[in-house]
Amino acid sequence: MTLLTSTSPIASNAIERTRIRLVFCCVLFAALSPTAFGQSDAARMPSIAAENLNERAVTLPADLPAEKTLVLMAFEREQQNDVNTWIEALGLANDKLPWLEVPVVGPGGGIWRAIVNGGMRTGIRDEAARERVVTLFTDRLALLRTMGLPGEGKVILALVMNRNGEVLAQAQGRHSAEKAQLLMAALQAE
Repeated sequence: MTLLTSTSPIASNAIERTRIRLVFCCVLFAALSPTAFGQSDAARMPSIAAENLNERAVTLPADLPAEKTLVLMAFEREQQNDVNTWIEALGLANDKLPWLEVPVVGPGGGIWRAIVNGGMRTGIRDEAARERVVTLFTDRLALLRTMGLPGEGKVILALVMNRNGEVLAQAQGRHSAEKAQLLMAALQAE
């Protein structure tokens, strides 16, 4: 019986072959990854049928108001104050930028949808403001996973998105100058 030690020529050759195989596997894995074929693993919104608070049917992201749009996505009623920090700081109520507010509410039937949207319509009387609010009735965690976005819906998301659903830039939580700078650069990029 021959005992192989790390100093024996047979063991050295076996270790070297294993290293070569490992490097080859890593190179092969990298070559076959989605980004190697021009595909992006960036966050992306799936096509979702919804309606805005004016009861106009929309399909997101195809019906975004511009090719690049700021989307403020909230998941809980208590997050409205955080959404408002973006609206106020960027002067969004003055229509300076293309934007939507997208509350993500849990799934529910027609009665639930009527109650939620009716309550929001009561609080938002301006038709132009209602046009910019699109409620999604879906599982928020499933939506976040599908979109490849971080979190569990505990904080709002401020996203720059195109009509293909690609998320070009993102920030979490309340407005800050640094977050706004990142998003504005994405909105203005050619």
